[in-house]
Amino acid sequence: MKKNEIKAILIERGYNEKHATLAASGLEKVDANLVEPLRLWLKDETMTDVEYKGLTLIRLMQTYQMTYPAALLSMDWVYKEPEKALEKLSSAIQH
Repeated sequence: MKKNEIKAILIERGYNEKHATLAASGLEKVDANLVEPLRLWLKDETMTDVEYKGLTLIRLMQTYQMTYPAALLSMDWVYKEPEKALEKLSSAIQH
């Protein structure tokens, strides 16, 4: 899905213009493992859980009070930079 389509859906679901633009830029380029969960959420807000490196989307949402798109972006970071992302996420839990 294109950035402008993602942005429009995010705005429709309550994101402001700035946050929708930032989130859409990242969501447009998520790891292949996250494309289908993103597509389903954009279609009808279905939240598919994905597990990788001991993390899940739902756990990210619960632990960090994230929205589903934010959890997708965080999980995307874990796919792309696992050591750095996991270190940052685990240190955030401890503080």
